[in-house]
Amino acid sequence: MEKSAPKVSIVTVCLNSREYLEDMIKSVLWQTYPNIEHIIIDGGSTDGSREIFDKYKNRIDKLVIEEDNGIFDAMNKGIRLATGDVIYFLNSDDRFYDDRVVEEVAVAFKKQTGIDFIYGNIAVFDPVTGSSYVERYPWRITKWLFIKKTIGHPATFFAAPCFKKAGYFDERYEIAADYEWYLRAIYLNGLKSFHMERNISVFQLGGISTNRKYRDLYFSERRAIQKKYFNTFELVCSNILEFISKILHA
Repeated sequence: MEKSAPKVSIVTVCLNSREYLEDMIKSVLWQTYPNIEHIIIDGGSTDGSREIFDKYKNRIDKLVIEEDNGIFDAMNKGIRLATGDVIYFLNSDDRFYDDRVVEEVAVAFKKQTGIDFIYGNIAVFDPVTGSSYVERYPWRITKWLFIKKTIGHPATFFAAPCFKKAGYFDERYEIAADYEWYLRAIYLNGLKSFHMERNISVFQLGGISTNRKYRDLYFSERRAIQKKYFNTFELVCSNILEFISKILHA
């Protein structure tokens, strides 16, 4: 990785997200860090998103508008197009927590050696109630963390070689491919991480990963993934926690 000023590729995948696009793009433009490449992969929006793209066409480095095979197909396209030393996925309805996020992460990558990805925390916002809370992740990653939940990709900046070492997102999973990627990256490929005690993004509830409509599919994919990476005892713990989670969200 270039140590003087690592280039950061920010990848946004979207479909009919016009309501939030401008705030997301502005949060990238307001970053204090100068060496940023913004890539937007749009799945063929029909809600007027192209008006926003046209407005910022001189500030978006790469724009692809075409049908895709889902979120992770689009994210993999972004990885292939990225030319940065570091890659970050900014959801279309999210935004950076403040204007110094990318700068501070770039500094952290320069200071750390042998680190494959850096993760922080996420400020979670519920647009229905107007409430928010901070999803804090532990400084040390263990399997117990992944039995209970995962690390949100909106909390994570990836050194570009991550996706050569561990591979791309597995598109067989519609919702939980990032969950599978972390397990594969950490436990099969030995990728190293570093935790920053700072908020990375404002994550807005209501997307596909938090939509009640898709919860059954999400848990189904999690179970399939866990069978690949956890032993019997770990799976029993996981099933108990999943049962409790379903009761709490019923």
